[in-house]
Amino acid sequence: MLKNGGGSIVNTASSAGVIGQDSVVTYSATKHGIIGLT
Repeated sequence: MLKNGGGSIVNTASSAGVIGQDSVVTYSATKHGIIGLT
């Protein structure tokens, strides 16, 4: 990206990252991590 003068990083998350779901704990945790990092 530096070589080309810029670019974009697109992260995809879902509502499970904001409102945790106990049926998909690992999925919710990883989506929350993406939201938290960006």
